[in-house]
Amino acid sequence: KGNVEVNKLSKVFCLSRRQYIRRFKNSVGISPKKFANIVRFQKAIYFQRMGLSWTRIADECGYCDQPHFIKEIKAFSGFSPQELLSRKPPTKLMKYFNPSQSLSHFYNTIYL
Repeated sequence: KGNVEVNKLSKVFCLSRRQYIRRFKNSVGISPKKFANIVRFQKAIYFQRMGLSWTRIADECGYCDQPHFIKEIKAFSGFSPQELLSRKPPTKLMKYFNPSQSLSHFYNTIYL
């Protein structure tokens, strides 16, 4: 879901917080926080395509408010949520977000 705290994960794997972050980054290529943000972004796009309102999506994805949600979408894509989804042709980024699929089991797996 993209909302698990790094401190909790590091304890599950009996690692210090710093060691967990270092191993995660070496294995995945990005920090756990950035990975969690990508998962939340993908989940938000999926929910929008399922017809949920932006306010509901922000809440379902764990954003503290809609402005924070919009800011993160803009940081990833360079567009507001509405601009991103209404672009013709779709952005190159959108080819990675298939509307017919939910999140894969890959996002539930941690490789150390």
